Amino acid sequence: QIAVNQALLHSLPRFPEDLRELDLSQNYIGRKGVMCLSDLMSACVNLKTVNLADNKLDNDAVTYFASKAAKHPTLQSITLRNNLFSKAGGRALLQAVQINTNITDIVIENEPFLIPSLKQRIQEQVLLNRQYKNFSYGS
Repeated sequence: QIAVNQALLHSLPRFPEDLRELDLSQNYIGRKGVMCLSDLMSACVNLKTVNLADNKLDNDAVTYFASKAAKHPTLQSITLRNNLFSKAGGRALLQAVQINTNITDIVIENEPFLIPSLKQRIQEQVLLNRQYKNFSYGS
């Protein structure tokens, strides 16, 4: 079971389609919380930015979030700074940004267990996504 955070609940828009930015940084929403959030994202059809910095998210949480982010039609920016995921979470993020070329900004800093080469591959893919988007709009 997950306890409902009433303050968070009241800060959200009444209609999920109105949500454009979600900043849950420094909240320690945990694995179950990020899984619920990830499921909710599909109803937020105009969501562009998700900030999950400083939440101590592990591989399972990041992998689940990434699986939903890969399918989200409007998501462009993700912040996962200062979390606790490693190779498995990093691979899931790489796959998400390879699938969802709308994701053109990702902040992954200070992840002590994420190997630098994987972080670099994620950043390179995001750069390709940005270039693809700029090229598509320029055509």
